[in-house]
Amino acid sequence: MIKVNQVKKDKTKYKVSFLFENLEEVSFVVSEDLVVQYRLLRGKEFTDLAYKTFVKDQQMDEFYQKALRFALQKQRSTHEVKEYLLKLDSQTLFVESIILKLDKLTLLNDEKYVTSILEIYFYQKRVGPLKLEELFKQKGIEPTLYKDALFSIQEKDIILNLELLFSKKLPTMKLQSIRKAMMQMKQFLYQKGYSLEVVSSFLLKHQSDFLSVIDEEKLLLLEMQKQQKKYSALELSTFETKQKIIASFIRKGFQYQDIKKILERG
Repeated sequence: MIKVNQVKKDKTKYKVSFLFENLEEVSFVVSEDLVVQYRLLRGKEFTDLAYKTFVKDQQMDEFYQKALRFALQKQRSTHEVKEYLLKLDSQTLFVESIILKLDKLTLLNDEKYVTSILEIYFYQKRVGPLKLEELFKQKGIEPTLYKDALFSIQEKDIILNLELLFSKKLPTMKLQSIRKAMMQMKQFLYQKGYSLEVVSSFLLKHQSDFLSVIDEEKLLLLEMQKQQKKYSALELSTFETKQKIIASFIRKGFQYQDIKKILERG
């Protein structure tokens, strides 16, 4: 028979030593969970089979405790925890057993995970459906789970998110031409995860909002002063200077007819 020779607590873990009939002693560091599971007390006897089972569980417990802490940090998908365990070089056999244990503790639930991600990212961070779909794929969520969730998003909520993102971004564009600001806004909303079709339709209805924030005539006059000062030090003809200024304005998204008016004004 094999006996528990000593059980000593060390901070959050326990050091357990076993004594064999030939007086050989073997020690393990185990979690409190394993101490409770096997009722490890000094003098307790183990058969060879029970001891082998304990050794196997002890090997798995090290990975289980790490996975438990990982899962408790924040809500995780089942795939995330599996990937984490495999990176720790956990045996494949252990991975499925650990996932099952965590599932019994209700720490892993991909359906609830999808709901949580939707609440945090769509309704709080205003991330769009396209980006959410990519996120769910990265987290290894089954398509049947996240597609139903994305389909449930109402159009009015998408418009509300776009309105909030738009109103926050627009004031930062007051020094841009309207054309460039609209292009940048389209790119910004698309990168947030909303389709180009939805974004284009939305911006079409909000063109006047750019006019309320951006004074292109004022911007052109200020830019004209900068450009004239820039090229005054260069030995360029009036025509060359004019062409360079026009090219600069065009790159910044201003309309040619507006540029022409400012140049004629002189």
